[in-house]
Amino acid sequence: MIVLGIVGKAGSGKSTIASALEKSGAIRVSLDEIGHQALDSMKEEIRREFGECIMTGDSVDRKKLGDVVFNSPKLLERLNRIVHPVIRSVALAKMIDDTKLYVIDGALLHQIGLSEFCDKILWIECSPEETVRRLALRGMTEYKARLILQSQQHLDSLRDSADAIVDTSGDAAATLRKVEEVLFEWGIML
Repeated sequence: MIVLGIVGKAGSGKSTIASALEKSGAIRVSLDEIGHQALDSMKEEIRREFGECIMTGDSVDRKKLGDVVFNSPKLLERLNRIVHPVIRSVALAKMIDDTKLYVIDGALLHQIGLSEFCDKILWIECSPEETVRRLALRGMTEYKARLILQSQQHLDSLRDSADAIVDTSGDAAATLRKVEEVLFEWGIML
């Protein structure tokens, strides 16, 4: 089993790279997707912690919750204490076949405690302007995109601990060629 961690800030291209590797045969473990599931499985605890204002019907409303937690590092930390253990547990449970390449993509790989399970870690980055542009394409306001990037500033300290860094400012094809070159150097073949 080989476990590749892909980290970087929101909008940097982690999911694009992970999806391409998945199409090439890797098994993708998306921390964002697992996180969305964790919001559902932990909704009662989240409701108790943050109140009804983050709920729509019987579900945690991700937009409402994001508006609350991305404005306050303390509230974001409280949310992370609830969902990170669930995300870690589910991610590890997905990696069961010793003969496979697993790709874990998520900005909070280190904080969730999954970096120690990675054989290699790839840091993905692009300019803040490009990041905001990409997040806007997902329907996010510039203000919200900048709030998210501000909440992820602490990730910059993890950049130097990555085994390789890939700038994703170019087009997707050029980025994927860079990633393939790094994987080839590491002896990881798809």
